[in-house]
Amino acid sequence: MLFSFVGPIRNEWDLVAGLLKSIQDKYKPFRYEIILVDDFSSSREKTKIVKYLNQNTKLRIIYNSSHKGVNFSMNYGVKSAKGDVIIPVDSGLRFTSQWYFIVTGK
Repeated sequence: MLFSFVGPIRNEWDLVAGLLKSIQDKYKPFRYEIILVDDFSSSREKTKIVKYLNQNTKLRIIYNSSHKGVNFSMNYGVKSAKGDVIIPVDSGLRFTSQWYFIVTGK
């Protein structure tokens, strides 16, 4: 079984490190992929993306050519997901176990 974590991100790339760490910590024994859709973040924010790609081989980033919003971005990410189970995420989400999550303040 492959889990696909999918979510849109716009100008909140500083928060993504916590999300990625919580997925890595809680889902380490499982097969998973992470697909984040950059919803036309600012150029300054986009420079932060490279470090996440270099640190996480299971991460894939899709770029919107203009600001499309949460629904479009989420659907776009889901279409490219390969997993049997799709788990929606956002930059502020932190997994506390494999079976449930909490959202921390942004």
